[in-house]
Amino acid sequence: MLNLAQQLLYRIAESGSRWIEKMKEEDRKMGVDKTVRYIGNTFSPAMLKAGEGCVAVVEEIDITAIPRAILAECKSVVSHEVTAKILSAITGTEVSFNRVNIALTRGDVMYCIVPNFRANEAREFTEDEVRSSGFRAFLLL
Repeated sequence: MLNLAQQLLYRIAESGSRWIEKMKEEDRKMGVDKTVRYIGNTFSPAMLKAGEGCVAVVEEIDITAIPRAILAECKSVVSHEVTAKILSAITGTEVSFNRVNIALTRGDVMYCIVPNFRANEAREFTEDEVRSSGFRAFLLL
């Protein structure tokens, strides 16, 4: 049985998904395919393009459920070299280090694979620290 907060979150996510599908259908009718696929190691609402009223729907997914063919087509926005190396090994595809700013727009998709730890200080982590942390994967629409 879902509590009230869970029911509300489910309804919001369901509504957001319907809205996204509606927007994609409008784009298809106009002959526009705006989809850009990214793979990254973090997400912030600041990554949504300002002034476009973007909505992000986030779903936790099994990292092994992401098809390699899809990941191979993704533009990497992985901001740490060690993390990119480990993600390459985990996903079986080449994930390059690419510390850039992005502005996600309607229709973009991001596979966000995040290490399970946060450090007390900002620094580069060793390969052993990152590898042993484990990862969570999210699909952002």
